[in-house]
Amino acid sequence: MTILMVIIPMFLLFIFFSLFLYVSKGMKFRKYFWTVNRIGIVLIGYIGLGLFALIYLFFTSNEDIKIVSSEEIQEITKDEMQFYNFFMSEKEDKFNDKYLVDEWSMEFTSDEVTLAKEVEDTYGNVFVIIDWRDDASSNEIYAKTYQTPYIFRGINLTSELTKNQFEFTGDKLLVKNPPVQQFTYNSINPKIEILENLQAMYSNNSVVDNSVTGTTFLYLNVPNHVTIIDEGELRFYP
Repeated sequence: MTILMVIIPMFLLFIFFSLFLYVSKGMKFRKYFWTVNRIGIVLIGYIGLGLFALIYLFFTSNEDIKIVSSEEIQEITKDEMQFYNFFMSEKEDKFNDKYLVDEWSMEFTSDEVTLAKEVEDTYGNVFVIIDWRDDASSNEIYAKTYQTPYIFRGINLTSELTKNQFEFTGDKLLVKNPPVQQFTYNSINPKIEILENLQAMYSNNSVVDNSVTGTTFLYLNVPNHVTIIDEGELRFYP
């Protein structure tokens, strides 16, 4: 689909200019060759090509993707900061359940549990916070995963980038390296990209390009007789 969207406009542009040159055959490119009528023909053809591309995109779109506005991004950022503060202060009763994406438990066989990363440079931000409980007879850790939105240029990619992040085997909790993924979205942007980048560079607005990087929060409820070895430096200390 992406290749067709590149080839078709180029092909139509080639046909248009071929016809224009054919009509102009035999004419000398004099000083006043570009008359008002001929300039009008070129402009009408250019606009017509743009309208064709617009109609083509409209009818070939697979689904209607909701674009998150700058105002919504600002609200999300504000809400995320509040959640972050609650999480870091270990106020579990105030965690926003809309960010809860998974709830599970782990059984361990020793009194030591290791936190590790599959690779050193793990994509995105992962914060682990531990809440200790007085339960000497328990060999189970209760876990909750919270995920704040990941939005790129107004497209919400949270559900696509936060699958199967953790794995617990052999008394080791591993933050997995997500697989390489490619997402293709077609859009029409009538603005000048360079000017948008310059405006974002010199703007005091914290919301740039309708994008926000999501954060993964892992809450662990651990018996107090267990020792946590933080090899991956994932644990946050409030």
